[in-house]
Amino acid sequence: MDQRILILTAELMQIRKDLAKANEVKTELEKKKKQKSYELWNTMDAENIQSFKHEEFGTVFRSHKVWCKIIDTDKAYKYLRERGVYDDIMKIEPRSGRLNTLIKEEYIKKSGVVPEGEIGIQVTLSPMIGNRQAKGGGEVERPEGL
Repeated sequence: MDQRILILTAELMQIRKDLAKANEVKTELEKKKKQKSYELWNTMDAENIQSFKHEEFGTVFRSHKVWCKIIDTDKAYKYLRERGVYDDIMKIEPRSGRLNTLIKEEYIKKSGVVPEGEIGIQVTLSPMIGNRQAKGGGEVERPEGL
């Protein structure tokens, strides 16, 4: 067999091995990120802090990601038709982004309560930490301990 084929095969196998290791590291970092986000969200909530500005990190704020899932199609379709958004949300498959926005605007922001049984849509809220970069850009020295 051609030596070049063997070299390329060995390189490819090493790359596959490296990718597998990188995926393991990524999975672990995602887990740590989620844990730290929940910890920060809960700490900010306990101290009644909705958001704060930081010179380096920009604006850090507490929010929720909204994930909706239709659990009763008859009720959900009726609900969406009554609001005139059925065609906008229900294309070939439910448009979850638009459905999430509708539920957030109509219920989460107003009362915080979603009548899932009435509208046939299950809603799951996941704590989320977001941030917008500070204006001006550039490098900011990080204080010791941060």
